[in-house]
Amino acid sequence: MRTIGQLASAARVGVETVRYYERIGLLPKPPSLHDGWRRYPDSVLQTLRQIRQGRQLGFRLAEIAELFTGGRTASCASLQAAAYAKVVELDQRIEQLKLQRERLMELLGACPDAAGQADCAAIKQIGWVIGGNK
Repeated sequence: MRTIGQLASAARVGVETVRYYERIGLLPKPPSLHDGWRRYPDSVLQTLRQIRQGRQLGFRLAEIAELFTGGRTASCASLQAAAYAKVVELDQRIEQLKLQRERLMELLGACPDAAGQADCAAIKQIGWVIGGNK
């Protein structure tokens, strides 16, 4: 059994994170004991670690809540489906970042020797680079 500070430290999260997860229902609120302190069982530490791992993999809290509700772990099929959806989402973001990088490189190449010039070709082109009107 751990206090909230001990629990947060062991899970490498802040105390306010633990309280927030309690407020939104990801963690159960333990009852206060006779000394006024709430003590958390080791199962809560495991849940906190699962939440942290899910966040590191890019899952949103709502997605984590769907997968791990009420101390119940998701089925293998539902976890695989969620992971696959996350991979598709990441692939889309990677493509968007590649396009953004390409457009920035075009912008940089538009005026390579214009340092300090008031009439910079890159500034004139920025409208179509950002707006996509190429």
